[in-house]
Amino acid sequence: MPSLLDILRKTTDFLQAKGVESARLDAELLVAYALKLRRMDLYLQFDRLLTEPELAAIRPLV
Repeated sequence: MPSLLDILRKTTDFLQAKGVESARLDAELLVAYALKLRRMDLYLQFDRLLTEPELAAIRPLV
């Protein structure tokens, strides 16, 4: 299972490859929205392992 930080990095890389200028910010906002967290909560939970249902919530947004 990937950690929250792993998913943020992969999402950021994906968005950068697509030419998104604010890729890291957009990745954080998308992941926070999908997980129903505040953006600050992402930083507090970097090591948290994500479940398959959580990953499934993130995928269509990205």
